[in-house]
Amino acid sequence: MRRTINDITNEIFKGFLESIERNDGLCPVKGLRYDGMRLPDYTDLMVQQLYLLRYFPAYLVEYFDIYRDILKNKRFKKSFRVLSVGCGCGLDYYALELALQKKGTTCAETVYYTGVDKIEWAYSNDFGNEDFKILLCDFIGIGDVNKIQDKAFDIIIFPKSIGEFSDSDFKSLIKQFKNSTFPKKEIYIISSIRKEYTAIDQDRMANLLICLENEHGYDSNKPKTEYIYYKNSAGLRKDFYDFVYPDEIFYFLNKLDSKCPTQLRNKQFCESDCQQNLNNKRPILKNDHIRYQYFRLKK
Repeated sequence: MRRTINDITNEIFKGFLESIERNDGLCPVKGLRYDGMRLPDYTDLMVQQLYLLRYFPAYLVEYFDIYRDILKNKRFKKSFRVLSVGCGCGLDYYALELALQKKGTTCAETVYYTGVDKIEWAYSNDFGNEDFKILLCDFIGIGDVNKIQDKAFDIIIFPKSIGEFSDSDFKSLIKQFKNSTFPKKEIYIISSIRKEYTAIDQDRMANLLICLENEHGYDSNKPKTEYIYYKNSAGLRKDFYDFVYPDEIFYFLNKLDSKCPTQLRNKQFCESDCQQNLNNKRPILKNDHIRYQYFRLKK
């Protein structure tokens, strides 16, 4: 994990510095905000880079925690199929690779992975797996969930994405699951919850589970709002020793407002909100963001 975090964050950081120079400023990343149900412009490479610098290592740990637990099930000793809805760069796939390596295997040996995202993200990695695919399309309207590339999935994961659908799109998603075929006798449904919108994400997972129970005969066998979290806030390294965030990048992001070329050149920001929206871009280093649900559904 330490090597993965170091390698990917340094690669992204190099690209981020190039983007700052190319844009001659930090204006594009001021919009990397989630207050008031905002969503950033993920189509902007610079926004992607800052997002990943802030969240990649911490989310890697969270998804690793999820997969490490799920992979205890003996059925995952053989090949299995994963659908990631709103996959981004495939960050959950990075975590799955690390979790499998801990068990002495790799994604290339055991995983058929299909990610779906409307936006093309940089920094994805297939780890030499020919069965790694990211489909660039809107998940809504994609049709039968279990006929995407003719695969019936063993795991369906929403990596911080279940709450980012509009209300109307989420209603369409429920209808889509209702009209899909679910031939597997057992599946896992996973949702990584956004800390600020826990209740919304829980409610959406509950609605999805109700659909799968009523329409496809599954039983989740535990409360639909149950989720896993760390009760005592602490640094991620307390529970994940291999979590080490590169110092150089941390200190750069911690004082990002002071790194703006325009501000350095003119001794002032070009807009009144620049400092306010650039000085809160620190990376996530604590475990209190870790909140997730997973349900083992059986017929």
